[in-house]
Amino acid sequence: MKEFPMGRKNSKIKSVSQDNYYFIKGILNTMLNPVCYKDRNGIYLGVNEIYARQIVGLPEEKIVGHKLLEVGRKIAERFPERSVVNGISLLEHVKGWEKDDAKLLRQGGTSTHQYEGICVDGIKRLFLVNKSTFSNENGEILGLFTVLQDITERDEI
Repeated sequence: MKEFPMGRKNSKIKSVSQDNYYFIKGILNTMLNPVCYKDRNGIYLGVNEIYARQIVGLPEEKIVGHKLLEVGRKIAERFPERSVVNGISLLEHVKGWEKDDAKLLRQGGTSTHQYEGICVDGIKRLFLVNKSTFSNENGEILGLFTVLQDITERDEI
């Protein structure tokens, strides 16, 4: 098979794609809320720094490329004190979230719910979890975007 050198147009597309990636990554890392996004198979494509640092407690490269259940297992192994939340195992919570994600990824749309979890610092916090699918120009669902908002103090009032 003959290989063709990358032409100017393909090189430019690659450059634009890389620029877009860094632009999106920069935007996500300026956000104060934990954020993650996954592909249509539920595999993490990206997380912002606060999601990795405050929620998961693992570096981004240990999250991206994995499904939620795999990441949940890593959290339970590394932080056994966080493996049970309100009498329910973290992995049981995660299995429920994966089912919710799969339903959204099939049907599209948005979902909002509350979750109380133990963060990396050992403090139990209440989060408002907002999930929304994103699609391409043809309306095909490409993935799921999730934003968490800490509402612990609001709930205590």
